[in-house]
Amino acid sequence: MTALCKHAAPRRQYPTISGRTIVRPENLYSPPVLASGYCPQQIVKFMSTDSPLDSSSEIEPIAPEKAREILYAAIQKRLGEHWNDEESGWRLVTGHDYMARLTRGRRNIDFFVDLLGAVTIEEKAIGPAQVQGRINAWLLLGASLLLALLMGYLSGFLR
Repeated sequence: MTALCKHAAPRRQYPTISGRTIVRPENLYSPPVLASGYCPQQIVKFMSTDSPLDSSSEIEPIAPEKAREILYAAIQKRLGEHWNDEESGWRLVTGHDYMARLTRGRRNIDFFVDLLGAVTIEEKAIGPAQVQGRINAWLLLGASLLLALLMGYLSGFLR
């Protein structure tokens, strides 16, 4: 039995005690054969050939500064002009030039700007990791308070 790729070593079938046969390459360092029947060297060869696209049809991505402007404009349009105020309740959890996640209460809103400047908005409930993080924060706060009270009692300040 031979492999489909000329770079790979031939493979042989070896019987086992249970009656099954296993296929092993003769050389353990031979490149793997992908499900398509091509090895990685052939894939690289196909990808390195000239593209059918000419230089006039290449897509120019937008600059990060432009993406940030589009992102903040979309956030302002969706959440209002004063979305960044503390009274609004929205908190910027994470973000960069092409993405922002805002949360308030039990809602997350994700804003994405692709390389062409189109904005995608996803609204969903908070995930289990955020719920567990909030529970852990409350437990840590409570334990810290109990530890402070215990230390105050043992030192004589709370008698």
